[in-house]
Amino acid sequence: TVCDGKIIELNLPGIDVVGDCFLYFNEVLTSIKLPNATKIGDGFLCYNESLTSIKLPNTTKIGDDFLRCNEVLTSIELPNATEIGDNFSYFNKVLTSIELPNATKIGSNFLFGNKVLTSIEIPKAIEIGDDFLRDNKSLTSIKLPNVTKIGNYFLFDNCYLTSIKLPNATKIGDGFLYYNEALKSIELPNATKIGSNFLRRNKVLTSIELPNATKIGDDFLWRNETLKSINLPDATEIGDSFLYCNKSLIKMNIPKISPNDNRNIKRLKMVVAKNKIKQTINPFNLIRSIKNFSKKPNQQN
Repeated sequence: TVCDGKIIELNLPGIDVVGDCFLYFNEVLTSIKLPNATKIGDGFLCYNESLTSIKLPNTTKIGDDFLRCNEVLTSIELPNATEIGDNFSYFNKVLTSIELPNATKIGSNFLFGNKVLTSIEIPKAIEIGDDFLRDNKSLTSIKLPNVTKIGNYFLFDNCYLTSIKLPNATKIGDGFLYYNEALKSIELPNATKIGSNFLRRNKVLTSIELPNATKIGDDFLWRNETLKSINLPDATEIGDSFLYCNKSLIKMNIPKISPNDNRNIKRLKMVVAKNKIKQTINPFNLIRSIKNFSKKPNQQN
């Protein structure tokens, strides 16, 4: 359908591949049907300002900048999409519903700037790119049961998420849940590498266990003042400013730091000096001479 020389409705049942920059800068399209399209190129309907919903039932691959800067889209259905490119619906601020039941790879800047999405589930996602849902301040529920790799600044500046479980994640990028101040529960049972600024500025978490983490980046739980218990049984390296400003720690288990690793010992001593740790497990007399250490009779060294 054409109105005043501009396409406002489009039905293309015979198209299976959509090239780059399709209807780029078309600002008035309100309806589109591509029932047989399997691949969408880069810049699809970039800067469109009128489309409020879209369903692509057979599309498997979405290119970069899909509906970038469309600020009115409220619903997206991509039931067979397996790969989502970078800047997907970038700066869309009103999307409240999205379905990606078969997506395995999510590019960077996914729904960057979305303010209202409250829940998301991507059950088959394996890899999440950088800045996933960055600046979303409304999300309270997330399910990524099969993801193994989390990019940098995942859910940066999310304010309301109180719990998260990523049972298969092995690598966590920098800035994970940076500025989230509400998280009370976290489960990362298979994470082996934790990037810098992990849960920086979280103010309510009281315990954390990362049973398989071997490397912890800088500024881990920076400015958290409520943590009482930490269990890192496989950690062999911790970064600078580890547990900076925490003064509530009672129990610490980091048994695999080498007694000859002066940098890591110094970092742990700084933590011990600021806390009244009543129980610790380590293979050497790291905290015996620290004044604030209150030793119990049955303490393990």
